[in-house]
Amino acid sequence: MKPITVLACAVLVLSFSYSELSEATPFTWNPAGANPSLGGSAFTADSLTLTNYLYAVAQTNGLTSEHFIQPITSFQRNGGTVAAPGLGSTYGLYLDIMAVVSSVGGTHFNNLDVRLFADLNNDDGTVSSTVAGIGFSTPAGVANDFQLAHGTLISAALSFDPATQIRSAHFLDTFVPEPGEAGFFIAPVGVPLQLQIDLTTLPDRFQSIPQPDGSTIQLVNNGAGTARVLPEPATLALLTLGFAALGFSRRTQGQC
Repeated sequence: MKPITVLACAVLVLSFSYSELSEATPFTWNPAGANPSLGGSAFTADSLTLTNYLYAVAQTNGLTSEHFIQPITSFQRNGGTVAAPGLGSTYGLYLDIMAVVSSVGGTHFNNLDVRLFADLNNDDGTVSSTVAGIGFSTPAGVANDFQLAHGTLISAALSFDPATQIRSAHFLDTFVPEPGEAGFFIAPVGVPLQLQIDLTTLPDRFQSIPQPDGSTIQLVNNGAGTARVLPEPATLALLTLGFAALGFSRRTQGQC
């Protein structure tokens, strides 16, 4: 086989394999292994279902500060619901996101920091976003919450459909378990991870409220969202290329 042909085959295999794996990479979490333990038992999924709440303040200087709280309501694998024993009873899980959006020089995110929290005893209550701010209905319950993982911005995109008034957001962050929480994150282990979050906000879930100082408060309550934990593309690409090279070494000359 000529070198150029080998390279072409490698690229095709790499592209296909990365697409397939990035769509269906499972993760296994064990709430009982968290520190402190959340109870429940381990489960394997490939995506999370979120309820999205947002409190944002758009300033006259072109900067908008955003605070999201996103309770995780369920888990899926291959499109079907996965049982997560203890979720909603002995514990809760939620994403807490702080972001700054700038409209100076074109709309872009200056930062978007994600934290995964555990709600020990599931006693935080419900979330709401009002002109006074965003938070849980039982502040005393938040006192025993603890952080499981964190991430920082890789990329973000926002869109608005003027015909349907639907707002969409796509966030991609790193995803790093906290020290001491290895018992919660069973698999994958030793692979750099990313967290992809996709949000959809219908017009009846969004409010924009002008303020006397010229700023605008934006609220979202009960928006829809999903998230996936993905391996870092560079790491996955190297692994896949290694498998491809191994396969090529076993092929006869002229085959692909």
